[in-house]
Amino acid sequence: MPRINPTSAIRSGFEYQDFWGLKLSGEWLADPNLYKWIQFETSPDEIDVGRFYLDDIILLGADNLHRFYQVKHRQDSADQWTWDDFLTARREKGTSIFRKWAQSLLPRLHNTKQAFFVTNGQASKGIALFLDRETIDVNRIKDENEPLFGRIKSEIGSEQEVALFFEKLRFLFGQKDAVALEEEICHFLNSSLYATKSGIDNLLRQIHKECLQQITRRLDIDTIRQWCEFDNPRPLNEQFEIPEDFEFFDDKEHQEMLGQLLSPQGGIRVVFGKPGVGKSVYLSKLDAELQKLGKVSIKHHYHISPADSNPQERLNSGRVIEAIKAQFKGHREELGAIAQQNSKNIPLNDFIKTVADNVIKKNSALVIIIDGLDHALRYGAKQELETFLREICLPQPGVWIVIGMQLIAKPHLPQIVFDKCPESDWVEIKGLNKAGVASLIRANSCSLHLPDHTESLNALIGKLYAITAGNPLHLRYSLKQLKNLSGTLWLQSTLAMISFPTATT
Repeated sequence: MPRINPTSAIRSGFEYQDFWGLKLSGEWLADPNLYKWIQFETSPDEIDVGRFYLDDIILLGADNLHRFYQVKHRQDSADQWTWDDFLTARREKGTSIFRKWAQSLLPRLHNTKQAFFVTNGQASKGIALFLDRETIDVNRIKDENEPLFGRIKSEIGSEQEVALFFEKLRFLFGQKDAVALEEEICHFLNSSLYATKSGIDNLLRQIHKECLQQITRRLDIDTIRQWCEFDNPRPLNEQFEIPEDFEFFDDKEHQEMLGQLLSPQGGIRVVFGKPGVGKSVYLSKLDAELQKLGKVSIKHHYHISPADSNPQERLNSGRVIEAIKAQFKGHREELGAIAQQNSKNIPLNDFIKTVADNVIKKNSALVIIIDGLDHALRYGAKQELETFLREICLPQPGVWIVIGMQLIAKPHLPQIVFDKCPESDWVEIKGLNKAGVASLIRANSCSLHLPDHTESLNALIGKLYAITAGNPLHLRYSLKQLKNLSGTLWLQSTLAMISFPTATT
């Protein structure tokens, strides 16, 4: 028969206590205004320090009230806590748990918010009978079990002291075992606070070291934060407004593109066209459809909005890569272990390869959309653009790279783009066909008074199609101009008088 480790229970108990210290520290990191300090293995003040028994973890809240935690681990979580465990001393001439807690708690009621008894063990039926969530209904005990109430009173004091004691005390039975608790805490710290695995490990290690000190310290939030490590790459606003009256430039071409991007073989696609034909709007719509289908779609557009507070951020290759990593961090399942590491130390290609390897297992692909290359050139960021394209254009199985641009950006593409996607395969967006123009006019997002008669409306559609050549930006501008200029005139007369400018953006 194998020898039972005599220190196993002791080690497990201390480890469990450390995990609860980690849990409470994590909650504090999530809301720095919760507490003023945390301290382990201590007394909250100088009053009878040697007889304070709610000492595992103490926190001082922002309200200047203490929270006491006493953590007890059971080797077998099925083991039950009984009234005898709390009311009977373990040794002759010893002191019961309730008496110890009462001696600790009652002199400090004025500056105590709550005291918590935390255990992975279960409450026995005798205790569960009087347990209302986390509190013991001592009034029911008094009414229904007078002998038990007498035992409690003899350990705590007067009836008033019994009532005050149980008013402050919370019983957290059946908490997660050490392994499950560690997993829960690490997941929370990583997914909600972006703490790295090494940062979480170090925070737990520092808590353990602190608990070994003969005299422990009051730790503030800055100390807890410094003991951990966080990875929260800064995103960029990649939202590109999709008009309510959006129309596909070619629904068949779009369906073919979408079907390709859903396949796992990977490759490169290039979408180009003149200003205003709807490249960026289409690629944003494509990105939205991919995400709606549950696919991993990462997007960056170089278009600079007048609302951008720091427009050069969108052009800097290092900043763009950081923002793309931030998008990847939103796909933690596909990132695997990388999701728990500091992204600054990981090349972008490692993000791409890891996600690609994982989505291929689901017969899917990662899609990376890079839009508006010409905007980077317009703002003089030629070198930044070329540096970024060399880093991102690394075709591999499970990765589709979609590039949106005007032809002016063609000389700045890396050779791999032409090798994987010959110019003959590039998709040109020329604008809407006549059916698309008709649909956009009928959508009438600017609330223009359209002709009531079908023939007149068709004539309007034909003329606007001829004037705008299906350019959606030009078309929307023309409709707004018509609304502004038509007034009470017949729409047909207004059309004959208006000269429409050519869109240049």
